[in-house]
Amino acid sequence: MNESENQLSFTRAATSTSGRASANSCYQSHHPNPKAGFCSTSGGTTYRHLGAPTAAALLLVIFLIVLTSSVSGATTYSSHYGVCGAWAGEPFDSLVDSLGVTWIRTGFDWDVMETADDYYDPYAVWLQDNMFSAMTSRGINVFHNFNYTPAWARSGGDQRTPPSNPAKYTEYITWAVNRWKNQCHHWGFWNEVNIAPFWTGDYNWYIQNLLIPGIDAVKAADPTAKTVVGELSTAGDDVGKLRTMLRAIVAAGRKDKVDIISHHSYDGGDTWQGRVADIDTLHNMLVAEGFGDRELWITESGIDDPDRTRQATFVVGMAAAMDTRPWWTKFFYWQFHEGVGDNFGLVAYPDWSPKPAYTQYQSLIADHADSANILSNTIPATMVAGRQYSVSVTVKNEGTVDWLESQGYKLGAVNDSDPFAGTRHYLNTGETVTTDATRTFWFQMTAPRTPGTYTTDWRMVHEGVRWFGHSLVKQIVVNPPVVSLGFLGPAPALTISGAAGDSYVIQSSPDLGNTNAWVTLTNLTLTQPVQLWVDTNADASLPANLHRFYRFLPGQ
Repeated sequence: MNESENQLSFTRAATSTSGRASANSCYQSHHPNPKAGFCSTSGGTTYRHLGAPTAAALLLVIFLIVLTSSVSGATTYSSHYGVCGAWAGEPFDSLVDSLGVTWIRTGFDWDVMETADDYYDPYAVWLQDNMFSAMTSRGINVFHNFNYTPAWARSGGDQRTPPSNPAKYTEYITWAVNRWKNQCHHWGFWNEVNIAPFWTGDYNWYIQNLLIPGIDAVKAADPTAKTVVGELSTAGDDVGKLRTMLRAIVAAGRKDKVDIISHHSYDGGDTWQGRVADIDTLHNMLVAEGFGDRELWITESGIDDPDRTRQATFVVGMAAAMDTRPWWTKFFYWQFHEGVGDNFGLVAYPDWSPKPAYTQYQSLIADHADSANILSNTIPATMVAGRQYSVSVTVKNEGTVDWLESQGYKLGAVNDSDPFAGTRHYLNTGETVTTDATRTFWFQMTAPRTPGTYTTDWRMVHEGVRWFGHSLVKQIVVNPPVVSLGFLGPAPALTISGAAGDSYVIQSSPDLGNTNAWVTLTNLTLTQPVQLWVDTNADASLPANLHRFYRFLPGQ
């Protein structure tokens, strides 16, 4: 499509600091296509609408809306992978579908939507309505940012300038969430507010007057919505300013309203190892500030690769690193297609041919169709030798396919071996665990008879296909079955628990302070899990103030 057909022009904004990309983000996003606007809070090559649509352009837009909306019935699910970019119509629609991503980062900006106080441009609203409908019908989740001040709401400056009345920003958020809360559930608050290309106001003013009231506005309009906080770039002071943001949120009493932390990762050089090291540093700060239990989303990361030789390795490395970090739950590649003068994209410019990184990303997304996150477990950190425990492991289906009992989905012991339990735990006959659903597996663990430290390691398995998802690895200390009881008088009755067939050595001592005073009384093999044992050799003539103590050691 050219400008005469749809009144579009290409614009690009990019910045760099000390030789690294600043997320190459842009602060424009008026897209005349229901599918455009993906990651429109971020840059590269994007489409910008220059005026009201011509009749020809309007017909073209309607055709694209009908085309994309006619894709029926796709289930919306939560996988780990997304993309940033901006496109309109074919061939991008087919390329996105073939890639298999299930998350898009977008933003239909405040300055585009509300063109006068309390007046929402009908054309812009229409486009956004259809964009959300198209994404929902195709099973694509949207993470949506609120960005950029309209001319009527600011005193001079441009879109990056703070609004004169910050209440107008929260009014816009309230309106937008109420309109699209059935189609969008994840909302962010401004793009890269820590660097000048996207915010020219005071950082602390932003936190107190836009961010915190914005969080309140989202939760008031939709209590089930998820707030995504951060969106800072490594091109500026990212860790320090994110720390400042989180402390201000805590001080304001809003910590419980923050659901997800997001970040744009471009530090660490153009290698996945360097980026991951930087992400680990960020997460250590989150833990120190009390936000370690929040999901971390990397909502922008990519490399400028003119030779098209390093992006594929970068994508694989980032995905592998995320697999071993349960707290890192989303990765959005920046960006979908190349632009004029940059080589970040998965799709080449100007012929829109898939690059090697596109094929690699497509492959790893398919490989992660089976994906799981272990949310919780009740496996104790210490056990008593020979004792039996009822435990549970709760797992969430974070993949793109349902788990069917008939297809061999199970909770398995890694390496098909576990010192405490059987190696497979099954779904019920005919059971299905749908995407985004959780499933709790209950089973019995029996501590080994020999005291020591043991490792239990569990993961989901698609039998005969693959092991997948995060692992539950836990160190368990198994203690001797020592029971110390004092008594007065003869014939004490003692309860011993374990498993049928367990063997114990029963010893007694009159003095717990004397390690040499223990005397073996008998060997006992349990015939049932709980058994009563009576010391028939207790001397009835013992002085009334004398205590006898007992302990049970694992037998041979």
